[in-house]
Amino acid sequence: MEKVIGKLKTEKYGNKILEQIVKYSDFKPTDEQVSDGRAAKKSKTKKNLVLIESSEDEA
Repeated sequence: MEKVIGKLKTEKYGNKILEQIVKYSDFKPTDEQVSDGRAAKKSKTKKNLVLIESSEDEA
């Protein structure tokens, strides 16, 4: 939330914004998120691994 509205506004309006989000959606903030005033980081998705084999017979 800090990235979107800035640190000062997050401190001032963060709890009000979270209350409105909960009111209009199924979003359930954790105790840590409510006390800290910011959302947890989303984990990055795992990328598929690509295996490239080379043979020494080509030389």
